[in-house]
Amino acid sequence: MNKAGADRPLKLVFLGGGVNSAIGRMHFISSQLDRKFEVVGGMFSRDSSIQQSTESYYKINNPIHFENLDNFASRRDQFDAVVILTPTPLHFEAIEFMIQQGIPTICEKAFVSNFHESKKVLEFLKSKPVKNLVTFNYTGFPMVRLMQHMVINGQIGKPVNIRISMPQEGFIKINPSTGKVNLPQDWRRKDGEVPTVLLDLAVHCLHLGSFITNENPSEVFARFKHHARVESVIDDVEVLAEYPSEMLGSFWFTKSALGKQNGLGVELYGTEGSLTWVQEFPNSLTFADKYGEIRVLKFGQNLPIINEARYERFKPGHPSGFTEAFANFYWDAASYLTGESSNLTNTSLSPSMSVASRGFDIIRSMVESNTTSTWRKVEYSYE
Repeated sequence: MNKAGADRPLKLVFLGGGVNSAIGRMHFISSQLDRKFEVVGGMFSRDSSIQQSTESYYKINNPIHFENLDNFASRRDQFDAVVILTPTPLHFEAIEFMIQQGIPTICEKAFVSNFHESKKVLEFLKSKPVKNLVTFNYTGFPMVRLMQHMVINGQIGKPVNIRISMPQEGFIKINPSTGKVNLPQDWRRKDGEVPTVLLDLAVHCLHLGSFITNENPSEVFARFKHHARVESVIDDVEVLAEYPSEMLGSFWFTKSALGKQNGLGVELYGTEGSLTWVQEFPNSLTFADKYGEIRVLKFGQNLPIINEARYERFKPGHPSGFTEAFANFYWDAASYLTGESSNLTNTSLSPSMSVASRGFDIIRSMVESNTTSTWRKVEYSYE
C-alpha cells in the first residue's frame, strides 16, 4: 500500500453508499476533502439505475465494478481499502468476507448489529489480523480532541463526572405537509437483540466517553422507553455508569426529544476544572478552572492540537463542522492504512473494530440492566 499524499491518494471502493444514501454521500465528500483518498468504484447498489447514477454523481472515471462480494477479492489489486456502507444488519457478512480475504476495511458504525457478531469479528481478527477501522466521526472534531489532550495532561485534575447526551426528534416530529412522522428505513424500525437506537446513537456516545477519558465503565444501570410515533422500537434511553477510577457517568440518547435535531453535548467535570462542548457550536470549548474563571477556547488562540495545520483549513472565525470532522477521521485513516499509526486503544484517532467491540460489551450490560432493573457489571471481550 502506498503512502497517501506522497505518491498518490489511496484508492477506496464502496460497498453500499449509493447516491440515495445520506451517509454514503458524506463518506464520499469527507474522504476527498484532503486528497488522502479517491473513490475508484464500488458496488453502490443492487439497483442498476442507482449504481449508474451514483457513478455519474461522484464523477468516477472508468469505475471498478463489483457484482458480488467475490469480485472484491478477484479485483483486490485495483484498490487499497473497502468502505462498508450497507445497512447495519448486513455488515457482518461483508466484514467476515473482507477479513478472510485480507482486505483492509473501513466500516460505518455500528460495525455489527448484535453481541454474537461482535464476538465473532474479534475471533476472525485474532485468527487473521487485517487493518480495519470504524467511523466514530464525532471524535474528529478538533475541540473533542483538545478535550482529550487536556484530560491526558491533567488540566482538569482527576475526572470525576462525565455527562454525554445525544437527543434527537426524528421519531416524534410531525411533518406538517403530511401530518405524519417521516419514517426511517425499514431496518431502523425493527429492534433486535440490541435496540436500534443503541446501534445508532449509543455507540457514538459510549465511544466519545472512552475516547476523551481513556476509561470504560465497570458497571451500568439503564432504562429503555418507547415514547415516539415510530411503533415497536425503543426510542429513549438513560444510562448511569460507574468507572474503575470512581468517576461517575450519565448518558442520554433519544429519538423522541422535540426541538432537538442532533443535540450532542459533552460535559466533563474534574477536581481542578471542567470542560463543556456542544456540537451546535463546534469550534468552541468552555473551560472552567478551580478559581471560578471561565474561558471559551477557540481557534486562533495559542492552544495545542487545534492549531495544527490539518485543522486550520481556513482562517479562524470561519466555522468548520461535521463534514470537516469526518474528513479528519479520513486523514487519520490514511495514516493508519499506510502504517504510520496504531488503532487499538480507547484514545486512537482511527478506532478499530476491537475498540468498537467494547461498546457492545457495555450495551450488553445495559440490556441486562434494563431487563432486570439492576446494576450490571461490564465484562470486556477485548482488553
